[in-house]
Amino acid sequence: GKDWVTLSDETLNVLTQAQSVSEKSGGAFDVTIAPISRLWDFDDELNEVPDSDLIISLLPYVNYSLLRIDETEQTASLKNLGMAVDLGSVGKGAACDAAVRAYEEAGAKAAIIAVGGSVGVYGEKTWSVAVRDPNGDGSLGSVTLAEGFVSTSGSYEKYFEQDGVLYHHLLDPKTGYPAESGLVSVTVVAKSGVLSDALSTACFVLGREDGMKLLEEFDAEGIFINSDNNITVTDGLKDRFTLTSRDYTLVS
Repeated sequence: GKDWVTLSDETLNVLTQAQSVSEKSGGAFDVTIAPISRLWDFDDELNEVPDSDLIISLLPYVNYSLLRIDETEQTASLKNLGMAVDLGSVGKGAACDAAVRAYEEAGAKAAIIAVGGSVGVYGEKTWSVAVRDPNGDGSLGSVTLAEGFVSTSGSYEKYFEQDGVLYHHLLDPKTGYPAESGLVSVTVVAKSGVLSDALSTACFVLGREDGMKLLEEFDAEGIFINSDNNITVTDGLKDRFTLTSRDYTLVS
């Protein structure tokens, strides 16, 4: 916090896009969630629910509006000490962005890159990108895409169970606890990997209705899967999404 830090072009671009999603989602995705995400520590498989008083004490340090970005000077600063930025939720999308740029610079006619739950496609070819089945190891369908980026956020990715309750890694920045939106998975197709990554997280936290409104602001498309195995696909993806699993139902 407080000190202004000089950023590389790439880091500034990633941070600016992440901050834009933070702002337009009203903090459903919050790039300053680091104090809370570090507390849960899903990456190190701590598998323990943090003390509730500690969560409450850290919530004031999660506030995207206190992140200041000066694009002219190419610097950024957090207004208060104790705050920190967590770009982990957009890291895979950013890696896809970088790979696609490398393909373009190399003159590749067509290429695809997959990093975890994010995929980037490029060039003179139509690709079929599988959508994972939240209840199994396979896919429930696929999306056809000539270019762009696809990211999925699901409660099945990182989780643990304590006292009969399942806790997943998609945290609601307003509560400090895993989001309870009724969704189990959100897949987003967007113009950049960072945006698809950030938007899939934001939409998971917001829920289907508000998530679909957010996607419109970014000219992005999405696939929402709820806990009843119902699937909602945005209009721009309906002709490009094929459902192959009989365990799910497409709804309007």
